[in-house]
Amino acid sequence: MALLEKLVPPNTSAVIFDFDGVLVDTESIGLETCESILKNYGVFLTQKEKLEYFQIPDSSFYEGVFRSRQKNVDAKTVLKEHQKRYNQLIQRVNTTLPGVREALEFFKKKQLPCALCSGSPRILIDQILLNTSLQSTFDVIVAREDFVDDKPSVEPYTIILGKLGLPPKNCVTFEDTRRGVESAKKAGIYTIGVLIGNHGSDQLEKADQKIYSFKDALE
Repeated sequence: MALLEKLVPPNTSAVIFDFDGVLVDTESIGLETCESILKNYGVFLTQKEKLEYFQIPDSSFYEGVFRSRQKNVDAKTVLKEHQKRYNQLIQRVNTTLPGVREALEFFKKKQLPCALCSGSPRILIDQILLNTSLQSTFDVIVAREDFVDDKPSVEPYTIILGKLGLPPKNCVTFEDTRRGVESAKKAGIYTIGVLIGNHGSDQLEKADQKIYSFKDALE
């Protein structure tokens, strides 16, 4: 029996996935974008800062980096540049993380609805799903436009539970950041941390269970 089957509670009626870092490796693109932009300001990240990048919002990260270097730079302007470059690069993503396709097939065979709960804009999600031929895989998608407060707020998961028409006790979700885990746990959802998504920068101790990747969980 695959580890994944052991981890998912028997009363599960739907499976929810975060997008970035769980299904596709967009986090690396985000860091590369950040480093290329900061280089223009004479800023080079330490290894510790590179790991921290995967755990906090981009706006907070830029503010902290410029503050630590005592640079008088408008982080909001830099963030706009980051988002523009990132959005251009992210649309080219056409592969999923290891084991993702097999995991989705695993849940589909069990006739479990699959949903996406992401802080990414819908236009980017749709483009990547098209690139990876997964556009018809998800029964429900909640994207950045669908809520006011992003994770770790409980709002994204409250909305997706409403769309699924299910109580939290009958759902399981996969998250790769502490913000995502906190959001799901606030909603009362059984949460499995995916460590490959944050490049090992956080062990997601508050998750109910953890896997390194779907590939490992299916072996």
